[in-house]
Amino acid sequence: MYTAASPLGPFSQGSDINKAMVNVTSGSSSELSLGAHTIAAQQSFVLPLPDGRYLWAGDRWQSAGDGFKSHDYQAWVPMEFDSNGTIMPLQWLKDWTLELGTAQLLSALDRTSYI
Repeated sequence: MYTAASPLGPFSQGSDINKAMVNVTSGSSSELSLGAHTIAAQQSFVLPLPDGRYLWAGDRWQSAGDGFKSHDYQAWVPMEFDSNGTIMPLQWLKDWTLELGTAQLLSALDRTSYI
């Protein structure tokens, strides 16, 4: 993960937030070994939420049954931060719920600019 105070940098290299730091269960019966990918996906984007939280989204390559890239699945995982604001390693969650009111979602969309 690279971070910067400005979109134009300078950038600092941090840790890989999608590498297991300890053995963890990935939603299947197998255990991940130290350094294995926690989420079987390539980062696509980070979505800021209106309440200040963030979601990590990753593309799950070749996951669609019909083989079309445009039909591949994505993994969406809540991001967590430590008390210093450092991004914590991603954790696989088999199920989770995101509840946002319509007003919150529209407000977030109004603040988002697309290039």
